[in-house]
Amino acid sequence: MMRRIARTGLLAAAMLAGAGGGQAAELNTSVGMQAYAFSDDPAFAGQSAHEMRVLADLWGNVDLAPGLQFRFDANLTLGEHSFARIDEATLRYDYGTGSLRLGADQHPWARTEFARLSNVLNPRDFRADYEGDTLIGTPMLQWSTLAGTGTIDVIATGWASGNAYRQPEQRLRPSPDLIGGTVWERPRATPGLALRYENSFDAVDLGVYLRRGPSYEAALVPVPSGVAPYYPWVAQAGLDMQVTTGALIGKLELRHTTNQPTRAGGRQDGWAAALGAEYTFFGVAGSDGDMMLFAEYAWDQRGRDAWQIWQDDLVLGARWSANTIANTRLSAGLQLDLDYDTRALRLRLEHRLADGLTADLSVLHWLESDPADLVRDLRKDSHLQITIMRDF
Repeated sequence: MMRRIARTGLLAAAMLAGAGGGQAAELNTSVGMQAYAFSDDPAFAGQSAHEMRVLADLWGNVDLAPGLQFRFDANLTLGEHSFARIDEATLRYDYGTGSLRLGADQHPWARTEFARLSNVLNPRDFRADYEGDTLIGTPMLQWSTLAGTGTIDVIATGWASGNAYRQPEQRLRPSPDLIGGTVWERPRATPGLALRYENSFDAVDLGVYLRRGPSYEAALVPVPSGVAPYYPWVAQAGLDMQVTTGALIGKLELRHTTNQPTRAGGRQDGWAAALGAEYTFFGVAGSDGDMMLFAEYAWDQRGRDAWQIWQDDLVLGARWSANTIANTRLSAGLQLDLDYDTRALRLRLEHRLADGLTADLSVLHWLESDPADLVRDLRKDSHLQITIMRDF
């Protein structure tokens, strides 16, 4: 992965150096520090007490020819356990009402913010956050075209990469330790295919899709050297939509997946869904600030047999946005697992310290953790996370 980042950086540098003679280039960087402070001693011997990282992000684009552009986004994390990640490295050609893209890319296809289903097209980076909301760019060939007032995307994928996990000696790592490599139901190079249609109808934003390929909701299976993530080959059909009516926003994600592994060791076709609602009070108490109340719920038909943490979970909370030049936002939420006796409190403060300089403080406090839950090994990982970033 480090070699891939280096090659991407050298290619970008070469393109930027040659981006004269009317060619447009844009390069952005951000660097910062991230620190974790844990309130309890580690749950397991050998785990670190605290953690500090240096973060760097390089992204931009280069116009190579009329309609042809190279886009890139690469991340580097330096610390006791350093790693790199490519979010995007694509060549894009725009023509008429369509476009072609080749390279590593991301497609979240999500509406909810907290209670989220596993991603469809991209592996997840649990090194960056324990819930896997951070995605890893995966190789794909994409064709997009206008269809009436909407857009059709045809995406072919190949040479899949698996999720990235934290090391056993790190805090906020999955359970149990993943020490056995990776197991694929079909060879990694097996081509996958996805079709998606998107459109907006007045207050409704809608996306529907069909897809065949590896599932990135990995099961854990025993292998001779330990335990390994297992990626089954699945067929999926789903939709995601958002409805906005004034101060009220409703969100829905619905997905059917075949051939899903269960924690009981079998296979099951089934549904998963995520629902969300937000209501915003504007100009609270005559100020410029807004108060948004939110509720989100995620459900999986497999229930306790699901290989994801959001199988019957509810998140309730509120967010205050000051709407000032400092862009201050304060969020508070309660996470409730309705299948397991697991509860957590979340707090987050975002603030712009100066031009291009931001601070992000978040707190995760486990109120209770069920021994049968997938997050059981995080029970002593309540923590404060501080991230300070500088954009250039």
